[in-house]
Amino acid sequence: MTIKRILIIQTAFLGDVILCTTLIKATRKLFPQSFISFLLIPETKNVLENNPYLNEIIVFDKRGKERGLKNFFKMVAKIKKRNFDLAIIPHRHLRSALLSYLAKIPQRIGFNKSTGFFLLTQKVKYQKNLHEIDRNLHLLKPFIPDILIQREEISSLTPHPIPPTDFVSLNSMNFTSFNLPQGERGLSKLPPPLSAEGGSASGRMGGGKGEGDYVILLNFLATDKIPELFPSPQDFSYAQELLLNSGIKGNDKMVGIAPGSIWATKRWLPERFAEVSDLLIKEADARVIFLGSKEDEKLCLEIANLMQEKPVILAGKTNILQSAAIISKCKVILSNDSAPVHIASAMKKPVVAIFGSTIPEFGFAPYGQGHIIIEKKIECRPCGIHGKNKCPKKHFKCMTEITTLEVFEALLIKLGI
Repeated sequence: MTIKRILIIQTAFLGDVILCTTLIKATRKLFPQSFISFLLIPETKNVLENNPYLNEIIVFDKRGKERGLKNFFKMVAKIKKRNFDLAIIPHRHLRSALLSYLAKIPQRIGFNKSTGFFLLTQKVKYQKNLHEIDRNLHLLKPFIPDILIQREEISSLTPHPIPPTDFVSLNSMNFTSFNLPQGERGLSKLPPPLSAEGGSASGRMGGGKGEGDYVILLNFLATDKIPELFPSPQDFSYAQELLLNSGIKGNDKMVGIAPGSIWATKRWLPERFAEVSDLLIKEADARVIFLGSKEDEKLCLEIANLMQEKPVILAGKTNILQSAAIISKCKVILSNDSAPVHIASAMKKPVVAIFGSTIPEFGFAPYGQGHIIIEKKIECRPCGIHGKNKCPKKHFKCMTEITTLEVFEALLIKLGI
């Protein structure tokens, strides 16, 4: 069957859509002539604007004006009219699988852990030990053999490794620097990269059916698997104007801080964000910029009121791509386990990421080289995949045991001080 029209469905959170950008790019490389659409919610639409690998963005306001069964079936009809040949569904919820099923998309690929797995035509194993980017790429696996056979240029490929990830792990005040492949880290293991095991795959290339072939092709498709965002010239101009109006000069040492998260147990303490911000300004001669959504503005003001020095608060003043443009001008980003981590990695900026109730092994650590993860080994971690509104044990040690000084010293490493 010729695949002319493809729909990718991810109607979850901002970070999930950012991490789908590698899947979008790989899908375009696999199907260069196909029409590719992406279904998402209004809050994440801005993420994919200007993306050169997409033909269309379809917005489904499932929690707002398109809420309810009647509107769900209207969306089914809208999707059905587009005559998609293939649905790729990284979102593991019943509604996403049901939407593609009722829209009569003939090929529907998703994870076996999806609550709508029984509505899929092909199920891919959900591997907990992989980063979300690599997990998503596995959704293309069912198409690899045919493409290996059909496209002559693939048959001449030779294996090449995916660049390793450079992590610095922090354990209290003991600092250890690692330059190791993903999968080795001071405090815990990270998901390993896709790699061809069992020696050279060149002997298997002719059949086009082996796991090694799949891995080699993915290496070819996404040697640079870092997520990508595409701020427009207008986004950069707006960001520059906003910074200038805030008193930021071009040669200032900018540190972006994103203290927010919708989950309380994923947020480091406001007073410690304030303390580390003061240290950055007084001791490192940095300009501290608070970033986030309109919902984060109140928290940023609370932190600023706890400070002795004066930060710049830009939370609520930018959309996602404008935030990305600002982040691109920062030396380093400090963030909880939330979307700004992925925005920063997409803009190829180093991240100091604080993990509390969640753990990097879930597959949502900053992707790429040169990031720092700060976490504490607490017996009750993780207490949930998304975080919670309050600590179930009422001690919140996963965050209270992360000190101001260790976060400050991690930032100094990334500032080169």
